[in-house]
Amino acid sequence: MVEWAGQTHPLAFELFPQAERPEKVKVELFLDRHLYRPGDTVQWKIVVREKRGGRLVVPTQRKWWVAVRSERDEVMLLSTEVELSDFGTATGSLPIPINARSGACAFMVSLDGQMEDGMFSGNGVFLVDQFVPPPATARIEMVAGGDGSPSTRGVTTRVHAEYLSGGPMSGAAVVLRIGDPEVVKARQRARAQRIALGARPESLPEIEDRSFLGKTNLDGNADIVVPLDESAVKRGVVELHASVQPAGVAAIEVTSELAIPGAAYVVDWIDWMEPRMVRPGEELVIHARILDGAHRPTAFSGKAKLVEVRWHESWMAPDGRIFSDDALVAERTRLSLEPGAGLPRPWQKLVADYLTLVTAEVEISTGADGELTFPVRVPRAGVYQFQVERKGKRLNWVMDYGVDLAPMVLVAADETTRQLALKPGSGFVIGPRSLRKGEPLPLLVVLPVGERGFWVSVSGAKTSVLRRFEAKERINVLRLDDLPEFSGVGQAGLVLGSGGRLAMASESTFSVDDPGSRFDVRSGRRRTSPAREPLGCWLWRRRGRTGNLLSWR
Repeated sequence: MVEWAGQTHPLAFELFPQAERPEKVKVELFLDRHLYRPGDTVQWKIVVREKRGGRLVVPTQRKWWVAVRSERDEVMLLSTEVELSDFGTATGSLPIPINARSGACAFMVSLDGQMEDGMFSGNGVFLVDQFVPPPATARIEMVAGGDGSPSTRGVTTRVHAEYLSGGPMSGAAVVLRIGDPEVVKARQRARAQRIALGARPESLPEIEDRSFLGKTNLDGNADIVVPLDESAVKRGVVELHASVQPAGVAAIEVTSELAIPGAAYVVDWIDWMEPRMVRPGEELVIHARILDGAHRPTAFSGKAKLVEVRWHESWMAPDGRIFSDDALVAERTRLSLEPGAGLPRPWQKLVADYLTLVTAEVEISTGADGELTFPVRVPRAGVYQFQVERKGKRLNWVMDYGVDLAPMVLVAADETTRQLALKPGSGFVIGPRSLRKGEPLPLLVVLPVGERGFWVSVSGAKTSVLRRFEAKERINVLRLDDLPEFSGVGQAGLVLGSGGRLAMASESTFSVDDPGSRFDVRSGRRRTSPAREPLGCWLWRRRGRTGNLLSWR
């Protein structure tokens, strides 16, 4: 049988016996494929029916002869007697000699082993050739299913195999596994070792090798339903490993992480990995990209919000009085405590968290590229954060640093700003996204409560400058001149400390635009390890007015 797109095409032939035999005998021959190489093994099956009284029935004679002959040199490769089952079937295998010549081979069936006269036999043909298997590739992709619902739901995945020269690979056996099989085996070995050392099997989690079988159809596709577990739904991604085994060819291995549609999204705030400084009332346009659980762009609909965040902390004194804001700062000073430090017992902490206020909200929708653009206006001085939500759930960021000030944060302040509702111990510096060469460097410096003296360092291509400032307020807007020479990028740092012990509290990186510089873009080859082929890449070179190299990647 040759199998194309799940449909069987047996090689059928009829035997026309003499009068004393059945009216007609019908034989269907099934082969695993129609083309073999010397050394391959032919898997065959025959289904025999005889016609009696106008009906096809299981033959009364159970002993039959099967033979295979090379048509090119008329050499008999197989001649054996088989016994039909109760269903009129027989199966077997035929190893093709390694020195077999190319050509057609006839598969013959006979009632009594007389193969030569053709009176009582029929035949089907398959081919033997010394062909070279063409190179092929495979991929795993999502077809349907999955919406972030419970783990009983599944997703339909498609394993597609095709030849590099073009055309789908059909009839290839597919084994699809959840997770990397080597990792699964390593975990199974580790579990067995722990049991051998005395651990109770019931105390250790089972390590399942979950695999699913399929076969590629006429289009080279094998669609397989994969059940989801809770961890995959939570992460929004499932790791799959497929082994595609064409007949007579080495298996093709492919691994892929597939995002579960609707299960998880993340926000990629393009070129925005540090807090930004803006002026109160400033209008700006936000650019972002929505990614699926596998960090690939995806279509999305939901809400974008500009949220003001304000630190609020309240403690109850032993006498029942409530302290917060400036009163709490004064009480910490009276008790000789650091800003933000916890108060000793029997003081009771009532709340210590950022309170949020939505100042702007807009419905958003993206195309398949996930690109998102929306304008916002910062209403007043304060600290703001952008949030993207879907069905009331906030999306995570591509990178979450787990700190007070993270990506998608705006700090609105100017020369008149004296206070921002931040943690008492927070101290940081924010520079511009970009600086034009020759212009002063604007910086926003926020000091921890109680700090007055601080240093600002500015680093350029070869040198750095360090300046000391004495502050009267916690919020300081600076404009620095006499900057070092930059090479495409600069860095500002906030240095705090006393008694000769200084430490870098915060850093801010900014790009420097040199109008006289230019970019050279060239194709190149990136070297890899000796076991790998070199990879193609692009080389970006930035040069100054005189042609000196400023930066490259």
